[in-house]
Amino acid sequence: MHRRQVLCEIPPVVYAGSIERLDFSDENEEKGFYVAEIKTDTVPRTVSYNFCPVEARRFLTLQMEIENDDPDPTGRVLAMIAKNGDAVRDAVVKLKLTLPAHMPGLVRDNEILKAFKEAYNVGIAKTIRREEKIRTSGWLKEGLSPMEALQNYLGDKKISPERQKILLEYAERLVEARLSADRGTNAI
Repeated sequence: MHRRQVLCEIPPVVYAGSIERLDFSDENEEKGFYVAEIKTDTVPRTVSYNFCPVEARRFLTLQMEIENDDPDPTGRVLAMIAKNGDAVRDAVVKLKLTLPAHMPGLVRDNEILKAFKEAYNVGIAKTIRREEKIRTSGWLKEGLSPMEALQNYLGDKKISPERQKILLEYAERLVEARLSADRGTNAI
């Protein structure tokens, strides 16, 4: 535990924690030390304490989400770094980028690291966003009812007409049962 805390007021039990930020969990923690004064000329003794902040090493997290159609992802990151120039100076920086799967090669790390020349240290963490694609082979079109979509799917998969008829009858019963349940009646 390296966070400052007052564990008890009477008698005072205080802990200053580390006077330096150790990792990004300390990014927003004020660091410093306590000066305690114990007066022994009173009965009972009195104790007072004051926290004295210090200029601790700064930690800074910068985050950016890059969109699929961004024409210049590196340029956007460089603009963000420039905008945060004063905060970056002499800080330990973690840059968190979220990118579409096709884009990691379009983000030029060497240019980004050069832009952080005023930082004490920099780490770049990239999260790749994978978009799920539903393969429909044309059988699912906007505006189709679930039954029409199923009929197109069964035709696309070359299911025999006899089997299609049975599957569509079951599907109709399921849809009707669901509608009845939504209305509060029993249909099956």
